[in-house]
Amino acid sequence: MEQEVKLNLAYRWFLGLDLAETVPDHSTISQNRRRRFKNSPLFQEIFDTIVSRCVAEGLVTGEVIVTDSTHIRASASRQRVEKVWVEKTPTEYMQTPEQEAQRLEAELQNRREAAGKKKCGKKRQLQKRKVMHEVVSSKTDPDAGYMNRPGKPTGFHYLSHTSLDAKRGIITDVHVTAGNVNDHIPFVERVKVLKRKLRLPIQAIGADKGYDLT
Repeated sequence: MEQEVKLNLAYRWFLGLDLAETVPDHSTISQNRRRRFKNSPLFQEIFDTIVSRCVAEGLVTGEVIVTDSTHIRASASRQRVEKVWVEKTPTEYMQTPEQEAQRLEAELQNRREAAGKKKCGKKRQLQKRKVMHEVVSSKTDPDAGYMNRPGKPTGFHYLSHTSLDAKRGIITDVHVTAGNVNDHIPFVERVKVLKRKLRLPIQAIGADKGYDLT
């Protein structure tokens, strides 16, 4: 980036730098990325603004979304590890059909009561049970997850879950999780985010078998 700013007059103009002025050092740019905007929503806001403008210009229709994840190796030692027990909670994949069943039962009951009929029995309750499972955790980077999948590198990784619009391949959403998180777990919530932020009329979503529970 430092070299591009030195050579490209358009970049200098955008930054307000004259031809004789010194360009920021590459280490300054790097440290700004790491420190100045840490825990800041700035990059996300810039990303959302760009995608929103693409939607407004018709470059993104939102009718067909394609999603997949890419593994990113974490800077974590494979020797400094520990095994911990964590609670495994039902994903939205499992909760959504159960919630829909509750809604349909409530609708049926209202119809029965309106017709003067008796109640049709006990209401369905969402099943809540505590399930614990053991995972390998890194002492040097606890946020990373130990990935051990067929055809994938073994070790501590992150997963970058990326969704793009099929019309022109423009990325519409990026979400990062630990490497041991199954692809389908954040999937439903990311679809909700796309609908809420961009108001996309999603009609179909393409994904590989990693998003299938069966």
